[in-house]
Amino acid sequence: MSERRAVLLLYIFAVISGALAMVMQVLEAAVIFLLIPLFALVVLFVGIHLGRVRIYETESPPTDNVIIRALVEFSYKRRVLEFLLDVVLMACALYAALILRFDGSIPQVQLETFVQALPCF
Repeated sequence: MSERRAVLLLYIFAVISGALAMVMQVLEAAVIFLLIPLFALVVLFVGIHLGRVRIYETESPPTDNVIIRALVEFSYKRRVLEFLLDVVLMACALYAALILRFDGSIPQVQLETFVQALPCF
């Protein structure tokens, strides 16, 4: 990806972020609590995508820091990310189902049940 295309992607991302912020002012709190983690996932994926963009020559990872070296050598980091993504998406799907079921205003009893069910994921 060229620098121009990466900058264009960031501009598009900024426009979408601003539009989402404007829309959040008129939505109910229940819908906002669903949009925030989904938007955070979009930010994460854009960051991962732009992190893979190679603009300069690749360098070897730094080996002087023990923590960085451990993270670079961690062989299951993709699986851990997939697992965390699945957990977040399942929680968002359940919350979205509650929003749809109760037309945007979730009763307090159902919300407490949802919060109690979250550790089961």
